[in-house]
Amino acid sequence: MECLYINKILNVGEICELNTDESKHARALRLREGDNIYLTNGIGSLYLSELVSYSKNTLNCRILESYPNFGEPDKYVHAFIALIDNKDRIDFCIEKCIEIGVSEFTFLNTRYSTKRQINPDRLQAKAIATIKQCKRAMLPKFNPTIDIAKIDSVIGDYDVYLADENGQSFKSFNLKSRVALIVGPEGGFSEEEISMLQNLDKASLVNLGNRRLRAETAAIAMSILCLNL
Repeated sequence: MECLYINKILNVGEICELNTDESKHARALRLREGDNIYLTNGIGSLYLSELVSYSKNTLNCRILESYPNFGEPDKYVHAFIALIDNKDRIDFCIEKCIEIGVSEFTFLNTRYSTKRQINPDRLQAKAIATIKQCKRAMLPKFNPTIDIAKIDSVIGDYDVYLADENGQSFKSFNLKSRVALIVGPEGGFSEEEISMLQNLDKASLVNLGNRRLRAETAAIAMSILCLNL
């Protein structure tokens, strides 16, 4: 069943109006009056609804059922990812991590990362399209890019896992409910950065295998391993 997006809290029996973009999406999907579709509000709920009417620019749905936290994992995962030079690879990384279940993202400026600007509006649009595709109830959060030296001020109460060839398997750890994953750039972290990260409270090194991975692949692999233990 197809899924559209509406940023509202809705009640069973309520008729809601979706915006022009979602109406265009419905037409592209060749939906018709009477069809059942899912709606995600990105703030905690997925809804089963019936399409009651739509025109060129509007679409109206009746809410039939509500599913709180639908598609959400039992862990809250915050991915800290060093900036990648190629924006298509950033998009791919974000899309796949959201599908897997990552809930929050912070990009890092590091010694060996490319100092590029991240467009939050583009990432938000990518995230909305992804939660519609995979039917998640929560829209992930995107934070401003930070210098890695400031990571200790935002790491909070997370258990921290850093991708490193000298680490242990994820299976060696008893993962808690709030997890921070830290992935370096293509050139890796500098020795000073690794030392600083290892000194973070509740920080552990995780080995992802004996092959060298691209930065986006490492982020995706860490997310899969973390959210499936």
